[in-house]
Amino acid sequence: MPNYLDMVIQIQEIMEVIMNKISTKEIFTVLVSLFILIFPMVATQIILNKGNTSSLLVLIIGFVLGLIPLYIIIYLGNKSNNKSIFVYNKDNFKILGSIINVLYILLFLFLLFVLSYTILNFTINQLLIRNSYYIVAFIYSFLITLAACKGKEIICRASIILYFLLIISIIFGFIMLIPEITLDNILPIISTDYKTIISLAVTIPSYSVLLFISILCLKKSDIIDKEKLNKTIIQAYLTGALIVLIFYFFIIGVYGIELASIYIYPEYYLFKKINLFNFIQRVENIMATSFYISSFSGICFMIYFIKIYFKDTFKVKDKNKINIFIFVLTIAISFSSTFIFTHYKMQILILKFPYIFGCIFIVLIINFLLSAIKRDNN
Repeated sequence: MPNYLDMVIQIQEIMEVIMNKISTKEIFTVLVSLFILIFPMVATQIILNKGNTSSLLVLIIGFVLGLIPLYIIIYLGNKSNNKSIFVYNKDNFKILGSIINVLYILLFLFLLFVLSYTILNFTINQLLIRNSYYIVAFIYSFLITLAACKGKEIICRASIILYFLLIISIIFGFIMLIPEITLDNILPIISTDYKTIISLAVTIPSYSVLLFISILCLKKSDIIDKEKLNKTIIQAYLTGALIVLIFYFFIIGVYGIELASIYIYPEYYLFKKINLFNFIQRVENIMATSFYISSFSGICFMIYFIKIYFKDTFKVKDKNKINIFIFVLTIAISFSSTFIFTHYKMQILILKFPYIFGCIFIVLIINFLLSAIKRDNN
């Protein structure tokens, strides 16, 4: 007679293992969120002001250049295999590996610091007018902490829902905006000197692909269909690039470069132009909210990246300690960024984004070279 109790226990154990894993489809939606995260909050205004109508050409060149760091990230992911990048670096490169890990975390903390303010500032100015920065910051931090503490499974599964919400909003919005496009606004394709185009294109990978580093905290054993991971990363990169290009095409085509470069959040104001027979209009808050919450999974995954560093580096196994650390960290980032930006007018830090990403790229290259040398020695 078969032991049905043992069979039930085995099935439960198998289901628990599966539930603790994520699929490449879920990773795809997180990566797209990470790709587009920086553009509406930081990059768009800089690119439009410097690139003029050449912004579309700048983006295309930049996305091609972004394939270089994308290859490095895929390479490091393959090398680390069933280890997080933090464990892999520490095991293989000892002190130097630990230094690389610390640099990753410090640079990500700065990015989160600036992004927290830009997201909160957008929320207050466009969606929740007359509310306190600190109240919104607390709620925002609590939600991020809740998702990060629940783990990668919750972040990734929520990301699928948010991704489809974003795609539906984008498709609806763009269909409504087609009549508003003036093709003359996009011309000439080359409206600035080649030096400006190249120098600006070099910064594009910093806004797009380098946040993909955060998926290196995953182990291959965490992924159900891990053999599809590399293909998924490339597909997410191309999808994110297409979404950003379409957004810029509509922004310039609808408003013209002179007006588009004035707006702080041109993606938001773009949807103000939607008007269908005077019946469907003033939907920009709904569209912006969809775009806003879709970026939530990207921020959560950056926090999760830091969580894995804390867990792997300090060998912390107590979930309560890890959760307290994440909550305190998230609150500290949100409140400190709000205080410093609102009281000391440190908006100049936003313009330093490409330099910080440049530092991340240098660390990434060093990590890549060390891994390549290690392989050659072996």
